[in-house]
Amino acid sequence: MRQVFRFPLTLRACVGFLLAVVPIGDAWLRAMRAGVAMRNSYSPAAGLLNLWNVDYFHPSE
Repeated sequence: MRQVFRFPLTLRACVGFLLAVVPIGDAWLRAMRAGVAMRNSYSPAAGLLNLWNVDYFHPSE
């Protein structure tokens, strides 16, 4: 199990009210790997989704 998912599951066991973990980062990377989204924010590609924020470093809001 990846470490990113361990913390929410541990927190859920401790506090009991965490309902789910949404793997947004995984979906973001999957879109890039599938060729649906731009991998490089500094090199826009026609026909691909731009998931980058205006700062070119973070996912869009």
